[in-house]
Amino acid sequence: METKQLAKILKEQEKNLKEFLDAALQKQKGIISQDFEEIQKAIALEEKLLRKINSTEKIRNEFIKEMSIKYSLELNSSSLSGIIKIYETKQDPNLDVFVKLQKTLKNLIDKIWQVNWQNRVLIDNARNFIKETIHALNHSNKKPLLDRKI
Repeated sequence: METKQLAKILKEQEKNLKEFLDAALQKQKGIISQDFEEIQKAIALEEKLLRKINSTEKIRNEFIKEMSIKYSLELNSSSLSGIIKIYETKQDPNLDVFVKLQKTLKNLIDKIWQVNWQNRVLIDNARNFIKETIHALNHSNKKPLLDRKI
């Protein structure tokens, strides 16, 4: 029963993270294509998914606390590694499922981090371009763009 409940929690988190990755990619496409409506939709979706991810994370943390109390384990954190330790001590045959889910979740988080980093770079580059353009326009009256010889 416990393993099914834990697998359900982790699969829900996997689903949430996949949807979040899709939303981050949607936002990236909006940034590149300068589609502000698409960016706003993606941001709203990300906010909704962050609430879901946070809620699922709280459920997972509570589950880990309950299992650590039930099996008298002293865990320093409520990470997925802690869950795996619990089931290693029980020698649970479903341990492979949790290890695979852990790898999947780590990969999704890494991909989300990469896409968010790329989005940050795109936004920073756009800001710098705008600043340089404004600077060039402000100083265009002082210096001629082309040297004219008469």
